[in-house]
Amino acid sequence: MQINKQKYTLSQVEGIIDSHIESETNFTLVCNFELAHYIYDYLGNEYDVEADSIELSSEVDEYYVSMNFYKNDITFVCEYAKWDQAGTYKYDDGDKIDYFVFSNMSFGDIREYLSRDGCIRFCELIDEDCIDDTEVENENVDELLDGEEHYQDCPCVSCKMSRGEFTDDEEYEIGLVEHYAQYIENSECECGSDLRNILYSMLQECMSMGYENAKDEMREFLED
Repeated sequence: MQINKQKYTLSQVEGIIDSHIESETNFTLVCNFELAHYIYDYLGNEYDVEADSIELSSEVDEYYVSMNFYKNDITFVCEYAKWDQAGTYKYDDGDKIDYFVFSNMSFGDIREYLSRDGCIRFCELIDEDCIDDTEVENENVDELLDGEEHYQDCPCVSCKMSRGEFTDDEEYEIGLVEHYAQYIENSECECGSDLRNILYSMLQECMSMGYENAKDEMREFLED
């Protein structure tokens, strides 16, 4: 299942930040080390904002970069997106957050670890040289950030998810497909054994889901 990603240059990422600061709208970027470091420097240089929590290491490649606005306070956090090398994400469940996911975070992980009270945009960082190719798509960053107009009719999976058109079970199934699709797309095995192993793992998980659902249905039947 293909996710339609919105393309942004670094200057357009700055526009996202500027717009959110001006409107005092909470935002979180899920991104790699380079982009996290760039945003950290940008906020420090342009707005003289110091991070309340800072974690930056070139050995870690997925970050939450968040800014939240309160009545008399602003918090800025740049930290590892995961607790440990096992790959478990930290929870980011503040109030009404605009998420910009520049990483390969799956639907399943998004549903579990990110706040449902906000908008989620799947993004891709591109070079400034590609600006002509994205002028029409991102012609007005402020309009893009308004949310309702942009997502009202868009048929892509991420926009449908933002509009709440999927049930929890459907979102989990989408996340499951996305999770294994990433492994398939990144597989470099020429003999196909990796692909078979990936598909077998997905089959096992699907069978497990079916088994658990059957147990739940039987439990509900017995309770009735």
